[in-house]
Amino acid sequence: MASNDEKAAIGRQGRTVGSATKLNPIPKGFKLHKRPLIRRPLPASSKDRIIYVSYSTPFMSAVKRVRKQLDRSLKSGGSSQAARKNASLHSRIENLKRDVERSAGSAGSANEQYGATVTLMGTGKAIEKTLSLASWFEQQPDCAVAVRTRTVATVDGIRAAGETDAVEPEEEESRFRRLSCLEVVVSLK
Repeated sequence: MASNDEKAAIGRQGRTVGSATKLNPIPKGFKLHKRPLIRRPLPASSKDRIIYVSYSTPFMSAVKRVRKQLDRSLKSGGSSQAARKNASLHSRIENLKRDVERSAGSAGSANEQYGATVTLMGTGKAIEKTLSLASWFEQQPDCAVAVRTRTVATVDGIRAAGETDAVEPEEEESRFRRLSCLEVVVSLK
């Protein structure tokens, strides 16, 4: 069990070195327990998809996942009104005409028409793989790619070195850690 002085040392979040704030070192006899990243909740719109890329994610599997999501959004977007099975022939023709007029009237891209994007996110070692996926999709003639950097926070636990995973939450101290994140947004042109 940790004494109050040790818990107070753990609880301090950082020290300032120059213009940066660094985390305090972990005291002797304690171990850092890394928890999984806090993921964003799924978007309310089914048009936006988030795919998390890890270091061990196979490259072509990630490419196929993105392609599948883009194709699925292409099928469901645009002329969904015109393709209804129960609609009469006349209403299908009218809806197709309306879709053609709408696409001819807007000077925007097909992405604005369908509104489908797929977001790839990678942190740590996965940033390299995420960047190579962005490069691969940039070379595709039908894809538009936007790359952004972010910082995400995660909560790590600090426990005594001999404790197991079945430790009670009030005995475990926690601290924030910030990670760099690369976000690649792929959409159809």
